[in-house]
Order: sequence, then structure tokens, then C-alpha cells
Amino acid sequence: MTCRELGGGSRLCQRGEQPGAGGSEQHWPRTPAPQLPPEHRRLPGIPVLLLGGDRDLSTPLEWLYDQKKLTPRARVVVVPGAAHSVQTRAVSDKGRQAVFDFLLRR
Repeated sequence: MTCRELGGGSRLCQRGEQPGAGGSEQHWPRTPAPQLPPEHRRLPGIPVLLLGGDRDLSTPLEWLYDQKKLTPRARVVVVPGAAHSVQTRAVSDKGRQAVFDFLLRR
């Protein structure tokens, strides 16, 4: 993969693919995550819904799974084809249904 600096911490990278196959992707600067809080400051065992779209460019799915590790009763729902604002903008009803079910404790 070859990368070119765009300024402001952004890079444009291209994979070594066949000519004409595309393969460029944008890598946005990431803010390093803070250290984990001490045990006595972590979330208690309350239900948490972590909702994301598999095409969300601003909130990567790995962040959902990182949060799940810190939250004992978290449930992760990924909506295929959805970007950011899953519950209000996605074409699929899967995110809205997940919120509905979560609030009704289904």
C-alpha cells in the first residue's frame, strides 16, 4: 500500500491492485483512546445498547466492540448498509427495531 500525506494528519492510501480496479481509501486521523478508568469508576452492570452501521466512517465498528469489553451487559447491533445516525437515517428498520426492543427489554 502506498500513502500520500494530505495535511492535517490525513493520508490517502492506495492498495497495490490491478490497474483500473480502484482501491483507494481515506485514513482519517484517529485520536488515541484514553486509558481505561480504574475498576471503581467503570460502568455498573446496566443494560447498554451499542448501535452502529457497517458503513459508518466516523465511528468504526471496532469502537463498539471495544466498548462492549468495558460494559458487562452491553448488546452490539450492527446494521448492514447503514452509515452514521443508524436509528434515524438508515433505510433498514433493523436499528430502529433494536432500539424499540431494547427499551421494551425484549
